[in-house]
Parts: sequence; C-alpha cells; structure tokens
Amino acid sequence: IFKFFKNLSMCAEHVFQTTNKMVQVIYEGFMTKRSMSGTLGSSWRRRYFVLRHDVVAYFGKQEDVETDTPKGRLYLSPDAILGMQSGVKNCLKMFSANRTLVAQCDTREELDMWMKALRRAISLQRCIRGVKAPVRLTGTLTKRSTRTGFAQTRWFELNGSRLYYYKLYDGEPRELCRVLTLNSETKVSIRREALPWDRQRGSSVE
Repeated sequence: IFKFFKNLSMCAEHVFQTTNKMVQVIYEGFMTKRSMSGTLGSSWRRRYFVLRHDVVAYFGKQEDVETDTPKGRLYLSPDAILGMQSGVKNCLKMFSANRTLVAQCDTREELDMWMKALRRAISLQRCIRGVKAPVRLTGTLTKRSTRTGFAQTRWFELNGSRLYYYKLYDGEPRELCRVLTLNSETKVSIRREALPWDRQRGSSVE
C-alpha cells in the first residue's frame, strides 16, 4: 500500500510539473515568505514565487522553477480572499482553500503588481468555473469600535452570506480586519438618530 501511494504521489507531481510548464506565467518574482504554521515571530524565508493559472507555487531559487519541485503551493479558489498583513510593511495575505499564505514584497510597487495579478487570476477562475463574483454590495462606512468606542472608516464588502471589512491605506482596502458570517439568526437594525461623532451632520450608519 505504501509503495502504491508513493508511486501515485510521484505521478501526480509529474503531471503538475508537465502541466505547469505548459501554462503561461501570469506573474513571478521574489518575496519573503512566512512559515505556513507560524506567527509574526516565526521564521521568514526568501522564496521565488510563480503565479500560473490557479496556482501560486514557490521555490528555493529562481533557477529551480524549470528543474525542481516547488517547496509549496497555494491553489486559488474562486472565493479566495486577498488582504494586507498587519504590522508588516508591503506584506500580502492570501486565504484560499482553507490555507493561508503570507509573503512580504520588497517594495510597494511590487506589492501592487502582485495584488493586481492575483485578483486577475481569481477573476479568471470565476469565469472558467462559471462562478459569478459573490460581491453584492461594497462601499465605505463609518463603524464604531467595540473596544475604544471611536469612529473608524472601513471598506465593507458583502459577499454572499459573508461580510468583510478592511482598513484603508491611501483610500484603498488593504488589510482585512474581520469576516462576519450572516445566517437566519443574524439581527440587523437601523439607528435613525445621529451617532455621537456625527451629530453635526445629523445622520450616520452604525
């Protein structure tokens, strides 16, 4: 049984490498990757990343792309989520297929290029699989912090039954703050009166 699964694994890896070489590269470059199972205090390693179709693969060095098996990979699903890793400069965070990948770019320009390429790849997966983008409503809202009580401007996205909100950097949503799952027991209410920080304008949304 062990020999059977070992041979099956080798065949699957061969298929991945053969198919991967046939698929056009969407974007590639070096990033510094955080250990999959680690925290902010864990080890970070320099890796060469290649984005092809629906796979983000990473290698020890650039020369290994054509000759070696990737050290790891993340498959992009149609509902994959992109965001910024808090506390680390130029660092992106990907959630897909129950896995998380955190990687730091060398510059802000590189970060923007990776974000655009990843969004394009996810959109392509939605088109190929016939999955419509689940976003129903997006926009900026002022929310009250449950910890401090202060007003905070956040970018909100309603995706199906999930509500995401992000911190804004230079007017763009970058860092995912929280995901709320809506169900039949979720309660929504509207406050007609102005909130404390918005009394001068006379209206607001909590």
